[in-house]
Amino acid sequence: MANTPRPQVFAVMRNGHEVIRGMSKDLRETLENNDAKAFIDTWKVFSAWLSYHAKMEDGVEGKGMGMFALLDAKFDKIAEKNKLRNAHDELHAVEHKLSEAMKSGDVEQIKAAWEKFSQVNLDHLKEEENVMMPCVQKMAKAGENLVEHLQTQICNTCWDEDGFGAEFLTTGVRVLEKHHEGMPRARVWIHAIQTIANDEQWKKWLPAIKEGLSDKMFQEIDELIGMTSKVK
Repeated sequence: MANTPRPQVFAVMRNGHEVIRGMSKDLRETLENNDAKAFIDTWKVFSAWLSYHAKMEDGVEGKGMGMFALLDAKFDKIAEKNKLRNAHDELHAVEHKLSEAMKSGDVEQIKAAWEKFSQVNLDHLKEEENVMMPCVQKMAKAGENLVEHLQTQICNTCWDEDGFGAEFLTTGVRVLEKHHEGMPRARVWIHAIQTIANDEQWKKWLPAIKEGLSDKMFQEIDELIGMTSKVK
């Protein structure tokens, strides 16, 4: 395909942050409507998605070291020096308080706990991006195999889990299409995933991706990057 855009493979992680930001907007909207039940239902989807992303960052023993450890190994413990893992500990603490608020069912308690969690989470995303993206650019310029890093140390931490399709891929593309902000966020994320997938994985994952997209968006992306042509 002559006009196929070049894949940006680390968009698996970077545009994953846009999934988090998009779902944060959805969660905030439920609270603006004073709808505690809608918040809790949306939170369950958000929390499930976030668990996959966190594994890709933190690593899973016996599967892959994760993004933070990869950056530490390549750039003199840069993730450790910037306390990126410590921020996850802080997130767990404020998430616990949010969980307690949700158990109460009181929308005002949920609002207060959400504001704290959301601020810590969004600040953490920016901190990660400020560290991660310059490192990714340096690795790319040095000719490192970014696809292999993602396949063997990052995405493989969770891509064999049963919910990876429905909980991670379907949710991710749905949110990126909705919260595109005038950018091709869904297409870039899907292209990255397509690039790191082998034929068997892509055949398994494509229906989950299609499930999360509008028919129009699926067709537009397919015409650009050949999603269906890769399925054998």
